Amino acid sequence: MAFKFNEVLGCVFMVLGWGVISIIPFFDSIILVEYRIWLSRNLSVNLTVLLDQIRGLFMAAIFLISGSVLVYCSWYMGDETYYSRFIYLVIFFVLSIISLIIIPNLIALLLGWDGLGITSFLLVVYYQNNKSLGAGMVTVLTNRVGDAILLSIIGVFCREGT
Repeated sequence: MAFKFNEVLGCVFMVLGWGVISIIPFFDSIILVEYRIWLSRNLSVNLTVLLDQIRGLFMAAIFLISGSVLVYCSWYMGDETYYSRFIYLVIFFVLSIISLIIIPNLIALLLGWDGLGITSFLLVVYYQNNKSLGAGMVTVLTNRVGDAILLSIIGVFCREGT
């Protein structure tokens, strides 16, 4: 029996999830990694990644759930025409969630949130019928409400200077 790519990736995600869960009790420090993407005379663009126990627990839950979804999709949707497109959407959805968890930057937060909104819309309208298109519109509107709340919170933070 040949394994599909998503079955292997799902098992890797589940092993990552269990691995992160197993080291969380022994992990009592905060890891901050900063990578300079671009530097000019007056502007520096950095990618910062922050890891601690809470973020590790969230990532473990995401890896376990998404790994289970990927393995289940191979059985449930294995004969779909655009099956690989669905798997790529699920992987992009997981990457958007992980970016929301580990990057402590407001711009990256907005990009991760919008990536999450786009992929959730595309996952909801995957079957392209009237019910899924209606549910996709509800998803888009809900995401826009979340965008407005997120932008107003960022505005309050900027006004307060934090």
